Amino acid sequence: LVGYGVEPETVRGILARLPRELDFLEHDSLYLSVATTIGSAAAYVDDTERCDDVYPHLLPHADRIVLDGTAAVCFPPVSATLARIARSRGDVDEARAWYERALAALTSAGAPLLQARLEHELAELGAVAARVPVVAAVPEDAARFERQGDTWMLAFAGESTISSSRSYFSG
Repeated sequence: LVGYGVEPETVRGILARLPRELDFLEHDSLYLSVATTIGSAAAYVDDTERCDDVYPHLLPHADRIVLDGTAAVCFPPVSATLARIARSRGDVDEARAWYERALAALTSAGAPLLQARLEHELAELGAVAARVPVVAAVPEDAARFERQGDTWMLAFAGESTISSSRSYFSG
């Protein structure tokens, strides 16, 4: 839906065909993936109404990193979509704050391409990301997604699990 280089008219056409009400998605496992994709798409084409629709759905999940387990894909933190929405609204200060929060959430994720993309978007606002984002910007009880080699640790609401990418792909 929102790839780099996708024509804005294509994105507008797709958004026009999607329902505006998202409450039916809240208990779906792909809820955050869908909501952040819609939010980023809306921000990309300056669809203010769609940004307003999705923003309150994303706000409670700002410090979560979006995963799509069906394709083993890691998307940026929800705060990155909130930054894009703020940028599309012209609120540069809010956008900077959300970008810094997203970068802080990525410090231990081992996701250099995501980090570089967000640093690029932040630079487009005329700001430069700190080389070492302020980790204190992320609350202590926030969800964590940390990578050490092939091992990932996910923590949320006081619970955590460890997974190895090798367990699924090794022969």
